[in-house]
Amino acid sequence: MFKDKRYYKLMIPFLIVGLILVYVLPAEYLVLIPLIAIIYQLLYHFLFNNDKRSKNKKTTL
Repeated sequence: MFKDKRYYKLMIPFLIVGLILVYVLPAEYLVLIPLIAIIYQLLYHFLFNNDKRSKNKKTTL
């Protein structure tokens, strides 16, 4: 998973948003930052793992 180029291309916007939130949000809301990581992992899982599943399926006519 970590060797995939798509993983890093998708990670860049989430990393930027996370770093901005560290500096912008007050300390009470910094608990929300792990939520960004969870959303990223779910998005990566559903966007790119579905491609692998569809390639593995055998087509029967």
